[in-house]
Amino acid sequence: MGIPAVTSDLAGFGRFVQEHMPDHDEFGLWVLRKRGRAYHDAAEDLASIMFHMTTMERRERIALRNAVDKRSWDFDWSKLGMAYHRAHDLSIERLWMDIGTYTPQLHLDIEPKGLSSASSIDPTIEARSTDDL
Repeated sequence: MGIPAVTSDLAGFGRFVQEHMPDHDEFGLWVLRKRGRAYHDAAEDLASIMFHMTTMERRERIALRNAVDKRSWDFDWSKLGMAYHRAHDLSIERLWMDIGTYTPQLHLDIEPKGLSSASSIDPTIEARSTDDL
């Protein structure tokens, strides 16, 4: 799409970008350092990034848009989607294991008791087997 973006090192996406693309700033994807820093320091960095973008010349903006567009295919959902689904399933598995009710053959589309329950919103939510995933 050619739209620059800012993420943070607290997000999984931001951490992925930091680890796998050391030149991410050059193609319009900034990773804001927030981990272990004061709010005001991170906010100042964000303001600097945004101010820099407003002071760019037209040619620089066009070049940046083209660089972003060229690299955007690296982040297409068809490439990243599987990792996000695995992370989701792993987090659900760990949640259920923590409360001692996890069954590997069964994934539930509801949250355990004590948390806000999706079943209270939609009573049709029910268990599904791993074959359905």
